[in-house]
Amino acid sequence: MTALHEELAAAQERISAHQERERLLARALRSAEGEAEALTRTAKASAEETIQRTRAATDEIIGMAQAAATETLAEARATAAETIRAARAWADDILEQTRAHAQREVDTIGGDAADKIEPLVAAADRLTSDAHKMVEDMEDRMQAAAAELSAKIAEFEAERDGYAEGLAALITRHAEVLERVNHLQADVEDRLVPALSRLTEGLQSVDTSWFRSPRDRNALGRERKATAPRGPARPATAPSIEGRARRASRSSGEISVSHVGSFREAAKLVRALSDLAGVETARLRTYANGVAMVDVTAEDSLATLDLNHLDGISLEVVETAPTRLVLRIARRSTFVPPG
Repeated sequence: MTALHEELAAAQERISAHQERERLLARALRSAEGEAEALTRTAKASAEETIQRTRAATDEIIGMAQAAATETLAEARATAAETIRAARAWADDILEQTRAHAQREVDTIGGDAADKIEPLVAAADRLTSDAHKMVEDMEDRMQAAAAELSAKIAEFEAERDGYAEGLAALITRHAEVLERVNHLQADVEDRLVPALSRLTEGLQSVDTSWFRSPRDRNALGRERKATAPRGPARPATAPSIEGRARRASRSSGEISVSHVGSFREAAKLVRALSDLAGVETARLRTYANGVAMVDVTAEDSLATLDLNHLDGISLEVVETAPTRLVLRIARRSTFVPPG
């Protein structure tokens, strides 16, 4: 009796330990869900605020740059036009003064010889040519300054465009971070939460009938003997032979599915394959570049599976073998991932 009480006490302690683990798992599950929701809300708020600030800053910088460039170009053009007008006026004044001076010299010398007039005419021509050269030189300098200013404006616009592209890339990166957070939440919902639920259900379904008292076990044995049929007894080896035959008929292999849009879609596909008639287990091995590899254990060859009864998924068979199937998703419009 002492040993029986000790076994009963040990069994009760294990049951208490299982119940405590179940409470801890439930508490961890609630904490994980709360943290995932908080992380999602924080990431979304931060991303939206960053996008709004970035767009506002970009618009303000572009507006200021355009206004400054327009004002600078207008001032440069006005200054260049004013300088050209002043240079032309100055050249015309010098030319007029030179002509007047030459005319006075001509009037003064009157009847001097033609050899004295020619040097004066040549000097006037030289002065006129120098004045025109000065005007042309001034115009060339103004044009070079305008070209340099245009080049600087173009360089500034290129730098502005590069800054805008960098801000756009930053916005895209924030959007990618938000999408990764959403994928992480979906992964937690699709993998961690069901695993914790299955573990909780397994702990709840633990069989505790083995710690009954000997009186209860004897009563149960007498009841079974009383209700047992009195016909000829069957051989004890029949169930084991049948179990070995059933295990021998199982077929293990892999199913490759292409055109899978997301990890959530791959998880949905695995669940649909698990519910298929003749499939015992289905487990997602890898998912990359739109291709999902699924390890499958079936009651018969994989080639005998009826793929027309999947829930909302239309598949096309590319390759068939007893232990390998190559499929691709045909109609994606009917595949709606869980929200």
